Amino acid sequence: MKLQHRIAGLCAFGLATLAAAAEPAPITLAQARALAGSYQLAPGHVIDMGPMDEAGGQLIFLDSKTRRMGPLHNLSDTRFISGHTIGSRMPVAIRAEFIKTKDGKVTAMRWTEGQKTVTAKK
Repeated sequence: MKLQHRIAGLCAFGLATLAAAAEPAPITLAQARALAGSYQLAPGHVIDMGPMDEAGGQLIFLDSKTRRMGPLHNLSDTRFISGHTIGSRMPVAIRAEFIKTKDGKVTAMRWTEGQKTVTAKK
């Protein structure tokens, strides 16, 4: 095996290992249920979300205006991202941040798509 292939393989392994170590644990079904609900971005534009059994309880969203549906991948227990397609996280197309009260109740969500950010009440 050529040296550059071995180095490339080691670099790829190192980056994959680092990425796996930095990735947070998936949220629990109880956490997904607490985030579930309908969030109105604008009149006639609602984002519905909740855990999907067929996706192992992962948090899934449905945009009522665009009819786009996809998984939300957690960065923390309140911050999530989604890629351009169902199977991808990158490049990031959507960011969702849930806003909670001091006692942990979810009251709103900050939805960013492209350069536009909207705060929507639950």
